[in-house]
Formats: sequence, C-alpha cells, structure tokens
Amino acid sequence: MGVAIIFVAMFASAFGIFYMFFMTRNKERMVMIEQGNSLSFGKEKREPRPRRTYNPIKFALKFGMFLIGIGIGFVVAILLDQAFMIDQIEMFIIGIVFVFGGLGLVSGYILGRKIDQKDQ
Repeated sequence: MGVAIIFVAMFASAFGIFYMFFMTRNKERMVMIEQGNSLSFGKEKREPRPRRTYNPIKFALKFGMFLIGIGIGFVVAILLDQAFMIDQIEMFIIGIVFVFGGLGLVSGYILGRKIDQKDQ
C-alpha cells in the first residue's frame, strides 16, 4: 500500500509541474499578444559558430592522463591501506581512484590548452 502511495505522489507531482509550466507559458504569451509584442524573441538568426577541429593528439593526451591518474590512484590507495589498515578499503579505493582520475583529466586539460596556445 505504501509503495502505491509513493508512485501516485510522484506522478501527481510530475503532472503538476508540467501543468504549471505549460499554463504559465500560455498566459505569458497571451499577455504579450494583448500588448502587441512579437512572440519571436530568441528566434533571431545567429551567426554560426566556427566548428572546432578534432585533434586526436589532444584526445590521446587527455585519455592517457586519465588512465595514468587511475593507475596512480590505485597505487596510492593500496599504499595508504597498508600504512593505516583502513576498514572499508573498497570504498576508499574507489574514492581515491576517482580523485586521481579527475586530477589526470584536469592536468590533461591544462596540457591541451598549452598545446593550443603553442599552435597559435
């Protein structure tokens, strides 16, 4: 019985959010029409952005730095486990691997920007 109440509440909340969104949007448009304003805001022609070229060297650099970060994360987690005998080692290893993987991505981004500056 409790699960059914939760599902009904979730669907009612989603319906209420969509209903309020569409009704508010409709009322705003009706007011704009009554005032004589144009409804074409945000639909102006924009200059197309120049496409970025794909640089496989930068991709390889970022991917390599990410994998190096993951490897260093595993090594650091195992060394810290042996030094401090941590109880929940699985969660600790996962956390350290994500942190060092993120640091690898950041360092890959920084090195990629240096490559871009050198090319210009």
